[in-house]
Amino acid sequence: MHIFQKGDRVAVLSSSLTGTITSVSEIGTANIALDIGGEISCSPDNLSLVTERDDTGRFREGHPYYPPNPEHEELKADAKDIKQNMLQQLAPFFNNIGKYINQIPRAEKKIDALAKMAPYVLPALSRVEFTDETPRNLTEEQKLEEFIQARKQKERG
Repeated sequence: MHIFQKGDRVAVLSSSLTGTITSVSEIGTANIALDIGGEISCSPDNLSLVTERDDTGRFREGHPYYPPNPEHEELKADAKDIKQNMLQQLAPFFNNIGKYINQIPRAEKKIDALAKMAPYVLPALSRVEFTDETPRNLTEEQKLEEFIQARKQKERG
């Protein structure tokens, strides 16, 4: 059974009356300011707590705030520490992934290995699109290679 307190939204059972508790006496009766105006006193046995959600399931304005639970904050901190430790341990693998892929002799197997690793290694960039005009950070060697390729294509056609 709920212990009613000042400020609780309540409904009177077997009626359509709703309101807010203004005070609770020592013997347990509650004084209620009705939504339609006026006040009544009622026993807690005849009251029910009105939900703080509206018909759509959202919280109504002024629902009570519950402070964060410190135990949950500790668990979040532990999870962050575990994630950081895992990333530190896996960093050498991620840095050398190209070497591991190059050790696979057959091209089909390389592609298969890359396809299987991609969901775990690459971020999900579903809304990012690249075109030929998208700026890229290239090394000087890559810029030179692209220049040479473009010049060869220009000479051919």
